[in-house]
Amino acid sequence: NIEDREAIWLAKALEKNEQLRFLYLDGNMIRDLGGSQIAKMSEINECLEIITFKGNRISEETLERIKENLKKRGRTKKTTSEMKKEANSTEEGMLNSNCHQ
Repeated sequence: NIEDREAIWLAKALEKNEQLRFLYLDGNMIRDLGGSQIAKMSEINECLEIITFKGNRISEETLERIKENLKKRGRTKKTTSEMKKEANSTEEGMLNSNCHQ
């Protein structure tokens, strides 16, 4: 299981990501401390299109921040509720041309 400490490490590593487009973090033990670092990373990362958190303990506020960061870059059309309920769906993800494929 990924907890806050590992989520912080992951977020730091993904700040310079140039390939990963989908990050599935479902079923872990991430709380707001780790979620807030992932939110910070989502402001910087230009490749991630979808991040899922089903089954974690992240607040609606932090999820909304992540969604807004992805949305600013045109990377998602999902609402916070959709991110939680349809965590395994990638149909609405949008390709970001800044990423290597």
